[in-house]
Amino acid sequence: MNNTTKIVYKFREYINILLIQDILSDEAWTDTLTDEDKRGLTPLFWTHLAPYGEVKLNMDRRLTLREAHPPEPDEPLVGL
Repeated sequence: MNNTTKIVYKFREYINILLIQDILSDEAWTDTLTDEDKRGLTPLFWTHLAPYGEVKLNMDRRLTLREAHPPEPDEPLVGL
């Protein structure tokens, strides 16, 4: 994804949030929305965040899930 596309996505998210805030500021919606409805709106504001950073997957290569040979009984385990 190039920088222009990222900017367009962020701008679209910002506009959507402003629209939702404007609609929810109407008093008619205050009495209409239940707690469950309000909880349903929460993901709309947080799904664009990547808390662990950007993860790039290389689908052309398999993941190494275990070592090529099991460790010897006296050999310490890697990572412990």
